[in-house]
Amino acid sequence: MTQPIASAVVTVTKTDKTIITQSVTNGVPRGSIETATIYDVVTVTNPLSVTQPNTLVTFTLSSETAASITIVGADVSEGSDQIIDVTVQPGGRSITMTDLCTVAETIHIFLQFSDSEGRGVNGFTFEHDPEIDNVPH
Repeated sequence: MTQPIASAVVTVTKTDKTIITQSVTNGVPRGSIETATIYDVVTVTNPLSVTQPNTLVTFTLSSETAASITIVGADVSEGSDQIIDVTVQPGGRSITMTDLCTVAETIHIFLQFSDSEGRGVNGFTFEHDPEIDNVPH
């Protein structure tokens, strides 16, 4: 018997946005202009439906996602013991996990990303939270 599979594609787009701040200190106007990077993350299919026990779940970055963005890990919603064997694949373009699918519940997966072109010593990290709907049969 082959292991059931459930897959979703994750697309991350980033845009730089100029932010202008203005304030008055002791009657003197002050201002600054900064650039912030905005990350928009879309997961298709979300929520991901799992109906069979021991389903291999894969989240894969789309080809439209910049090469500087990688998946570095995942956390699972507190209280759920349905997700095991979380593995980031070499290169960080996908992550796999096994869903035991023994309990009907909605599981929040907090995918962790890194952008090597982001600000900071090790780039910039951010999260996105797609859902898995467990509906055991």
